[in-house]
Amino acid sequence: MDVNFLTTVRTYGLIDGLEMKNGETYVNYIRVTNAIGYIYTLRSNGVTIQETPLLPGKVYDGDIDGFDLNFLPSVTKVYANWNGFGLPADAIKQIDVESGMISAFGFKFY
Repeated sequence: MDVNFLTTVRTYGLIDGLEMKNGETYVNYIRVTNAIGYIYTLRSNGVTIQETPLLPGKVYDGDIDGFDLNFLPSVTKVYANWNGFGLPADAIKQIDVESGMISAFGFKFY
């Protein structure tokens, strides 16, 4: 499907009415032409269609499974545990964990 997004310069696009298949991975290609005619083609790393979405999970502070701590006993280590995301452990490809601090200026990651 060829879509012309050149009517305005923007950083997003939408194509609806597609017939994608559950479990298939799709990639996005973007072609940009600059003022002197040089063409750049870039590709996303892909997204897999999953008709059954992840269930909401819970994240807890601390190293005791399923229990949320209000205080941690260390200034050099932070612990977290989580559960309930609706997938068996062998179906999860990657989990990213980040810790940070909430302040009046927003959220700061460490």
